[in-house]
Amino acid sequence: IVAFYLIVGLSCALFGLASDWELTIGAKHAAPNLSEFKLWLGTDLLGRSVMLKLIQGVYVSICVGFGTALMAAPIGILLGCVSG
Repeated sequence: IVAFYLIVGLSCALFGLASDWELTIGAKHAAPNLSEFKLWLGTDLLGRSVMLKLIQGVYVSICVGFGTALMAAPIGILLGCVSG
């Protein structure tokens, strides 16, 4: 599951999957449309693709998680060395 999230998040950054997630694509509250990738989950109140917003959310979550870990590791190492 973690590997799947990493693949989705990194593909968002590398291939620009959700780069146009703020653009209006269709009608408000459109039903899911399996024939078009962007509309697998339908659209929201403003007509934006829910699928692209979900992919962008995965990317942001991965960035926040890795950023927090990168900031916490030096502090933990320092405190561990001092207490040892």
